Amino acid sequence: MPTSPMRAFTFVLAEPFVTVIPTSPSVARHYGRIYAALRRAGTPIPVNAMWIAAATVDTGACLLTFDGDFTRVHGLDCTVLEKAPPGSTDSGS
Repeated sequence: MPTSPMRAFTFVLAEPFVTVIPTSPSVARHYGRIYAALRRAGTPIPVNAMWIAAATVDTGACLLTFDGDFTRVHGLDCTVLEKAPPGSTDSGS
């Protein structure tokens, strides 16, 4: 199991179900729309989360996340997963 954040990140990226989505002009347009809508509503989310949401909307994918902030993004197909309770030995398998 990875012991540092970079090793953990590399470990996750190596999983066959992980897709890295490049930034494109289309993703940037979605980002701008998401930013403007959240700002107008007074419900901003972190910048990195907006980029993730924009890339997800652009590809038409469903985002699986533990971060409830994503539920504020209109038009984003996302599922917020529940975190395992502290001390749980459930590995998800």
